[in-house]
Amino acid sequence: MPSLLIALGGLLLLGTAPALLRAENRPADLLEGIVLSEPEIPATLPQRYRDLNAALTKGLAPQHNAAVPLARLLGVSPAFGPDELRMLGVKTFPARRSAFLNDEDYAAALETDEESQQKRVAALRDETRNALENIGRQGQFPELARYIALNEPVLDQLIQIVEWPRFYLPIVPDSDLVPEGGDWRFHKRLDLLGPLSDAGRALECRAVLRASRGEVRPALRDLLAVRQLSRLLAREAFSSTQFLVALRRTTAVHQVEAALLKSGRVGELAEDYGTKLEQFSFSRSLIDCDEYEREWTLPEEIDRFRRHGVVRIENAASPLYSTYEDRPVKDLQRLDWDRVLQVARDRTARFSAAMRIESTAQRTAEFQRMRVETKEAVASSGRMIRDLPASIERDPREAAERLGNHVANLYRPVADVLRETDDRARTRHNLSRAGFAAAACAQTHGRLPRTLQELTPEFLAEVLHDPYADGPLTFEVESRDRVRIWSWGPNRLDERGRPNPTAYPQPDDFVIDVSR
Repeated sequence: MPSLLIALGGLLLLGTAPALLRAENRPADLLEGIVLSEPEIPATLPQRYRDLNAALTKGLAPQHNAAVPLARLLGVSPAFGPDELRMLGVKTFPARRSAFLNDEDYAAALETDEESQQKRVAALRDETRNALENIGRQGQFPELARYIALNEPVLDQLIQIVEWPRFYLPIVPDSDLVPEGGDWRFHKRLDLLGPLSDAGRALECRAVLRASRGEVRPALRDLLAVRQLSRLLAREAFSSTQFLVALRRTTAVHQVEAALLKSGRVGELAEDYGTKLEQFSFSRSLIDCDEYEREWTLPEEIDRFRRHGVVRIENAASPLYSTYEDRPVKDLQRLDWDRVLQVARDRTARFSAAMRIESTAQRTAEFQRMRVETKEAVASSGRMIRDLPASIERDPREAAERLGNHVANLYRPVADVLRETDDRARTRHNLSRAGFAAAACAQTHGRLPRTLQELTPEFLAEVLHDPYADGPLTFEVESRDRVRIWSWGPNRLDERGRPNPTAYPQPDDFVIDVSR
């Protein structure tokens, strides 16, 4: 399956750090021990990659690239060799290892055998979940407290780094800087993005621990730091992994925000935090990226077919998930490859057009039509590949169109996932904003709102949208001290925001409760 590779245009600088987000401790020298140099793109990198990296780093000095101190803070992967470091503008890193511990590292530092380590990890995760469910109540969480204490210095520095204006990692082929025969992959980027996601999760854990102790202000500062980290990654994402790391962290932050609002302990900080939430919207960002992704990956994939005489095909033998294999095909050199690319672009443009349909019902219907078409095409793709040499002999232009449509169909499942991921991200963000606006109303006026409309324009510029209902979020007053706000969720049924174990399909409303 083609890699889902995403680029964002308009690389924007971050604004001044919000007051809640400013570190309480004295700022550290985040570049301590790092010897910087002029960034250099290796001559061995293909020109296509040279041009891309040059565009991404335009106007970016190493001392302003958040990836540099993050690599020092979280540890430099062995996969980052001299060429990648030169592209970052780093001559040498300090010899010492990272001080950050993810939950597996934490368990390994305390236990010697694998079974004990697994139990320690499970205990840490259970305490984190328990603390999240019991925010505002008395509770002891020794495993969580020990884990956070070991990572405290790293987390304080991470809060400073997320205020940096840019984040860039080198874009190189998977296997080598000379990618002959290799796919376009970015596994080397995972070696920093993985620990970075873990560090963001540790910040969320600290927020949970602080909130459970009633330390709401520092807890909110940690949550804003994770949101700022996510925005930093998403604004300069060029791979789906990087963007989805950002979305994963904001999803987790939303869960902590929901727990805080339900506890009724946000108080006077609600309006300030809610106002800042507007800066961290991912609305439509993922869909916009799909167009950039195609501009790079379609020519790359099609050129690989041309050079190696193969076509990628979905293996229908697997009923649970899609697997892919390359099939050798004779006489591919005779195809009109420009026509293959143009047909693939035209076809995938339909996916983007469908994702941009505002009406959820109409968008879902269009995707269902494309899903049926793609299923039929995939079912006959094996025969199409077998017949392709004869088609080339008979009519090279028609054969090029058939192959172009085949390549585009490999992207349709990706487009479907993008659409659903974008809807979920927007829904959670809108719910958090509405929840903090309701809490701010309670703090300002001494009562919770009776409708969502009451929150405009004082706390919200407009009534927030539910992507799954083609209308506003749903609102209900449960008592004088609690309101419930929910989205209908992907099944597009209003289940009143309540679980029902006997229902089928299971209710999937997104819900946020606000107490005072």
